[in-house]
Amino acid sequence: MTEREKKELLQDKRSIIKRMTIEFEHWEYIKDHGCNDPFYADGVNMNLIRNHIIYDKCQLLEICEALNEPVPEEYYIQTPPKVDNNYMCKDGAMFEIRRQRVEAWGQKVVTKLSRKFSLSGQTELF
Repeated sequence: MTEREKKELLQDKRSIIKRMTIEFEHWEYIKDHGCNDPFYADGVNMNLIRNHIIYDKCQLLEICEALNEPVPEEYYIQTPPKVDNNYMCKDGAMFEIRRQRVEAWGQKVVTKLSRKFSLSGQTELF
C-alpha cells in the first residue's frame, strides 16, 4: 500500500467516525423529539439511520483491517435497535398532522418503543 493510499484510508476512517457520531446523535434526537418528515413516520427515518450506522461500521472495519490498525472505540457503540416503522414520537413537532397523514395511508401509528435504548450502550427493558 502506498503512502497516498494509506493517507486516503486514514482520512476516510476519520470521516466515517465523524459521520457515525452524528448519525448516533440524530437517531437519539428523532427517538426523543421526532422529525419533520411530512410523509413518513419517525420509525422509518430511525431505521434508515440505523442502516447507515451498520454500513459505516462495516466500512470502518474494512479500513482498519486494510491499515492493520485496531478498530476505534466508536465501532463498539451499540447499534440502535430496529424500531417499528410506524413509531412516532408524541413530543415531535406537528405530531397530530403527521399522525393523520400516516393513518390516512392505512397505517397504525405506534407511540411507544418496545424497549428503552440509550447511546450509553445500556438497554432497558422496563
